[in-house]
Amino acid sequence: MTMIAQFVFKARPGSDMPSVMESAKAGGKFWKKHGAADVSLWAVTVGEMGNLALTVAFESFSAYGKCYDAMLADPDFRKWQAELVRMGLSDWVRGNVARQIPFET
Repeated sequence: MTMIAQFVFKARPGSDMPSVMESAKAGGKFWKKHGAADVSLWAVTVGEMGNLALTVAFESFSAYGKCYDAMLADPDFRKWQAELVRMGLSDWVRGNVARQIPFET
């Protein structure tokens, strides 16, 4: 069963958008390195306009857990996290973890 983790954030006013995008891309590479099936970046255009969402997909919840554990043990990931905070380009909005429900239309 497919599951996703979504990390919603918003660029701070005056932030350099190419740097925001590069930071998201760098984060996505860690997810792919450690086992995510798919990584994508979304721009919210209705509702919470201006938010961005980094979404990572996995074939199962256990695959997500294995990947996340590996990321947390990766010293380069921890360095990236610290650099992200130091740069101060964006603010965390929320995170979501969701499992797909079998559904036919």
